[in-house]
Amino acid sequence: MRLNAEQAELVTGLARDWRAAAAVSRPLDREATEAVIRSVYEDLETPAPRIAWVDSPREAARLLDDLGERAGGVLPRKDQPQGITGWADPRHVIAIDAALLHQAGFDLEDVDVDLLADIAAPFGVTVHDWYAPPVEGAHGYEADARLRWSVREAVRSDRSVPAPCEAWTAATWVGFYDAVLRLGLLGPPEDAPGYVRYFGQIADLGRCGAGWWWPRTDVCVVSRRPVLMSVEPEDVRGFQVIARGEAHRLHRDDGPALVFADGSAYEVRHGIPHAGP
Repeated sequence: MRLNAEQAELVTGLARDWRAAAAVSRPLDREATEAVIRSVYEDLETPAPRIAWVDSPREAARLLDDLGERAGGVLPRKDQPQGITGWADPRHVIAIDAALLHQAGFDLEDVDVDLLADIAAPFGVTVHDWYAPPVEGAHGYEADARLRWSVREAVRSDRSVPAPCEAWTAATWVGFYDAVLRLGLLGPPEDAPGYVRYFGQIADLGRCGAGWWWPRTDVCVVSRRPVLMSVEPEDVRGFQVIARGEAHRLHRDDGPALVFADGSAYEVRHGIPHAGP
């Protein structure tokens, strides 16, 4: 099964919009960002925190280190569901990924893989099958973007930076699921209010120009996006999945591939963090 002309037009338009949302040049809407974050805390029945803005993940790390216990605990609390903030264990990367779909009872196993490939290509994501948690023993398909993975690996290479929640990097793949939902491949949205709520929050954060965020019970630290990003040339061949998911990763031979306003920089070669010469 393949996309018809009307569906292809819808997907192409959504991909254009989501690619714009993922751009480092996306204007920051602080008011919108803070409204979404407050809604997350409200859903977790936690008082809204002070929101602190920083220019980079490294600056976020310094601020959280300075605050220490005054920052409060990592959301979600032990007696609350995971929700949008992912794993509670701060040693793990707190990320919103395909698990969000499965937590809400959705998966892509019944969707034709050729149709998924048609949808994935203009978003720059790869579709692959899996057999693993978050639903033990479940099998299906999920999508991810190499750009998102390589950016996350670059920031994770700095061990001083605590695990963040995603906003900016989520926008590189969340559009794919937006298209799948709009095409009716996951069932009517009204059948999954929890999914739509969580998805809407992370989608809104992806659109509003914010970077990563570190939710604590007493403060939520939010980083602005980088000011410069270099990637490999894109390799999309019509409506096909990017070959082996290798294209569109962070890459620069002659300097840092990721630079933030405070001067923090990360050298990356073909998606792999590079410490130096």
